[in-house]
Amino acid sequence: MVSILWTFWRICTFKAGPDTVPASSFLLALLLAVNAIVSIVVSVAITAAAVYVDPSLLEENPNLSMDQAFTAGAFVNALTQVVVGQASVAGSVWLILNLMNFGNRFQRTLSAIFGVDLVITLISGLLFFVTLFISPLLTSITITALMFWSLTAIGFILHRALQIHIGFGIALSLFIVLFSIALSQAAVS
Repeated sequence: MVSILWTFWRICTFKAGPDTVPASSFLLALLLAVNAIVSIVVSVAITAAAVYVDPSLLEENPNLSMDQAFTAGAFVNALTQVVVGQASVAGSVWLILNLMNFGNRFQRTLSAIFGVDLVITLISGLLFFVTLFISPLLTSITITALMFWSLTAIGFILHRALQIHIGFGIALSLFIVLFSIALSQAAVS
């Protein structure tokens, strides 16, 4: 397990490509499940921590409530967003790879994307808590930097998988992420 996490870290730091990820259906399914769980836990924890540090958020946002953050409905909404987001990423990557005649790279590319997302989500969660108690401004800067890192890492994976310029890979990653966010938001609206 440590070796696969090391592989994802090397991809996050642009030292290895998706070709270094094992082509395994089990690994991809495991990454999907673990990524979904970690994403939901980090999301709920971040909401709770933000409200704890700044209770005025409850007054400013009537849709945000500590009691509602831990209900079954909130869990279902978070799960729906994650599953729809993962499905839209998978569908977009599959379509793009097949349009470029690299469909045989789908499993490794998707495993690399979800593995990198898992690593960056874990780092984001940890850094959020560290910076939140130091300065809200530092938290905003850190989260923004991590978002750019995530987009660039996914762009790097697409660059290597599609054999395209890194700039096009980053542009594709931006499209895929925005498309994924739009669909996942629409799913819970």
